[in-house]
Amino acid sequence: MTKAIYLDAGVLVIGDLSVLWKMDLKGSLALAVPDAYAKAFHLRRLSRVAFSEKLLLNLQTPYFNAGVIVMDVEGWRKADVGERAIRLLEDHGQSSPTATRS
Repeated sequence: MTKAIYLDAGVLVIGDLSVLWKMDLKGSLALAVPDAYAKAFHLRRLSRVAFSEKLLLNLQTPYFNAGVIVMDVEGWRKADVGERAIRLLEDHGQSSPTATRS
């Protein structure tokens, strides 16, 4: 497995990242932290966005903070995550949450 740690530009690292690096993904494609504000803000805002019927968005699905992610790069490639994400944006970009500001 090839791992990578993604850090958002706004993340300030004050500790040792080797703790994240050593974490066992246990077959998952990524490790991330649940977003503390998802239910209070993000998901409430998403519920007001008119998504295409083809885009099944379950607001009960856990929502994660994408600022720090430990990922299985080989697994992402095998699952075609990058291409699927681009396709999702191309197909549904007009109905994205950022297109509708609240």
